[in-house]
Amino acid sequence: MASVTLSWSDNSDNEDGFRIYRGTVSGSLSQIDTVGANTTSYTDTGLPDGEKYYYQVEVYTSHTSSSTAEKSIVTTLPAPSNLSASLESQSSISLSWTDNSADEDGFRVYYRESGASSWTQYSDLAANTTSETLIGLNSGTDYEIYVAAYTTHTESGSGTTTQRTAYGYTRSATVTGDGDVDATRQMSFTRTGTVTGDGETDATRVLSLPRTATVTGDGDAAATRSGMDKARSATVTGDGIADADRVFKETFPSELTRDLAWDFDIDKRGFVSEWVRRTPAPGHGSVAAYAEGQLRGQPLTLIVEYDRDGDGEPDARSQPQRLRSSNDVAVFPSLSGGEGQYRVILRDIEPQDLLVAINIGTTHT
Repeated sequence: MASVTLSWSDNSDNEDGFRIYRGTVSGSLSQIDTVGANTTSYTDTGLPDGEKYYYQVEVYTSHTSSSTAEKSIVTTLPAPSNLSASLESQSSISLSWTDNSADEDGFRVYYRESGASSWTQYSDLAANTTSETLIGLNSGTDYEIYVAAYTTHTESGSGTTTQRTAYGYTRSATVTGDGDVDATRQMSFTRTGTVTGDGETDATRVLSLPRTATVTGDGDAAATRSGMDKARSATVTGDGIADADRVFKETFPSELTRDLAWDFDIDKRGFVSEWVRRTPAPGHGSVAAYAEGQLRGQPLTLIVEYDRDGDGEPDARSQPQRLRSSNDVAVFPSLSGGEGQYRVILRDIEPQDLLVAINIGTTHT
């Protein structure tokens, strides 16, 4: 409930007192109270939030009276608080907030792309509403949003929050000569890769599809992937072995986790690789990672999760580290690099980034 405090100057010497008048329509006021002589203020309590009132103070004696002019006042309407925005999809953002007013007519949601000069009203919601979902937004775009409680007479807005929608696009990769291409990128779309010469390509990244293993020449292919419920492919040309268990080497520049499947996870707010099993060697140190390619947007954010017992549930999780270029190395001292499964969470990738691989391994003691 709201209150209004009135104050005035007492210009008479022998008044009997003052009468207080109030109304919601100008010119139609009713007496609500009387105060004694020499009084110069009055507080009217128990009023609805965001309501407009007209007041008048009348000085009187037993023979006469004299009134002030009317004064209009709108009572305070508490603004919503704790506004929170979360990623919903490529084109939607979810909102929630706390309703602090008791007498609002409803809530209005406003939004704009970051940097825009004007706001657009998205919706007009009923009283007591505390959530909303914005749909039909542009993918990969930062939006500024606020929520306002309103009545017929006033509006009171929350602070502004900013949220980016998810990216949604198709990209391709081509390799010529002997080599391979890691065609893993992004959320709900397919990426392609082409290789000419001796080599292999992982041309589709659809998680529900089986993968095959092919060997030419002397060698074998182990197509087992720890922590996955699907087969993956490995191809070897010439004499050699393709070990699809992904056991890391102990030389950091060669500790690469190429050809891993990635999937977008809304709860983790990024792209999450499959689990990779690692067998440590003597002298290993902390887990470290670097990006291969060209980072042209904002810095990438990397998080590494560790699963000691292989049940697919993280037993440890690093603090986020930032990679600003392919020359940066992110070190995660909280992870020992011991035996178990590891996976990478990748955030803040942008369309202009040309990311070939995320390479992960250990430093040496």
